[in-house]
Parts: sequence; structure tokens; C-alpha cells
Amino acid sequence: MGELNKKVSIIMPVYNASGTIRDAVDSVLRQTYQNYELIIIEDCSKDDSLSIVRSYEQADSRIRVIENPENKGVAFSRNAGVQAADGDYIALLDSDDVWLENKLEQQIELLEKTKAQFTCASYDFIDEAGQPLLRPHLVPGVTDFQTILKENIVLCSSVCVEASLLKEHPFHRDYLHEDYVLWLELFRIPVLVAADRQVLTHYRLIKGSRSYNKLRAAASRWRIYREFLGMNIFRSLYYFTQYTINGIKKYYF
Repeated sequence: MGELNKKVSIIMPVYNASGTIRDAVDSVLRQTYQNYELIIIEDCSKDDSLSIVRSYEQADSRIRVIENPENKGVAFSRNAGVQAADGDYIALLDSDDVWLENKLEQQIELLEKTKAQFTCASYDFIDEAGQPLLRPHLVPGVTDFQTILKENIVLCSSVCVEASLLKEHPFHRDYLHEDYVLWLELFRIPVLVAADRQVLTHYRLIKGSRSYNKLRAAASRWRIYREFLGMNIFRSLYYFTQYTINGIKKYYF
């Protein structure tokens, strides 16, 4: 690890995740990079999620649980976690995904070496039981605004970013895919991005989740092109076609 000692604030929103939350938190505890805080935002779950995360909080002083007063959604929860964070970097982890044990160490080393502000990594897929699915999704060596217009290659749980960026640019609550909208906003500035082609995250596919509902995802993407980015209908159709083709390749080939 050398002289690296930057603190990482890990933000994890939780809602009805009792079946997967232990896998997610345990993957944080197994990290080879140990200078972190884990901020869990509990969004009024109806299952045992709150009692599970409270037990982790009692066992490890680096873990802090914030309870929303009412169900606010994932964008609000992430923003609340970001504002409570005091780390140099912020890493995002959804409560159903799992990190490889060297995820933080490798990303902090990459950020410090390249002086980048934002890094994301490749990922593979697991099912609800944690079993491998599909082939890994590798991020391209060049990851910029033009690249992500055609496909959201940036998995939220693979991201590590300068804390100041997320404090200044919150997640947008009025879009289904609030993470993708934020990546577009940041990459359009542009920020300096360092992409890591090594797989560092297991992305869990769950039936009924937002990412699993392809019709809603397509409608959301169209709205982002037309409203958030202000594209005319012809540019929107071009990028929407690219998005559709890349989505088919990603999940079915």
C-alpha cells in the first residue's frame, strides 16, 4: 500500500435488502484497503434490513447508519450519505452488489497515480443467489462523455470519485436512472476519468429491479436525451438506437 492513506467514504443506500445486505457489507469489511467509513442510509425498509445494518454498526466503529424519516428513494439517500461523508474520496456501493477484496486499494492507487478525479471499473454479473451470470462487462480504455452517450458503461457500484465532486453535484431525484444523469453531468464538464478494465465488482441482477425492467429503462433513456441533454429528435434517435444495440449485446450476447 505504500504511503497511501486517503480516507474513503462508502455510501450505501438500503431499502428492503435483507436478502443481500450482508454480502454487500461483508465485501466492504474484506477490503485490503482499510482506511474507510461506511455510511448506510436506511430508507424505511419493511423487512429486517434496519436491524441487520444496526448490528454491523454496533460491531464496527467505521460503520454509521442514517435513518431517513420516511421513504425518500435512492437519489435522496445517496445525497444524504454524501453530505455526511468526511472522506477524501467517495465510493458507491448498492446493497445488492459485491466488491472484490482489492477494489478500493486498486482504485485509490489509480486515482493517486493518474491524478484523476473519477474512476470506474469493469464488472461481472451474478444472480439473486450470487451465482455467476453472463460474461464480464469491460469498460473501454477511453471513458468520456461521447462514450457514455451511447451506453451507460459506468456501474454505480464500481465508482470511486473525489468527494468534492459529489458534494457539488448531487444525484438528480427526478430521473429513474439518477446515476447515469450524474455521470453525463460530470463527464460533460469534463472531469478527468481513469477507467480500470479489471473486474472489481459483482453486479447482482434481480427480477423486478429498476435495471431489470428494460421498458422503463428505455423510456427513461429517451427522456434523458430529450429533456436533460436537450437533444433534437434526430440526435436522440441516433443515440437511442446505439443504446438499444449496446443493451442487447450486453445482456444477450
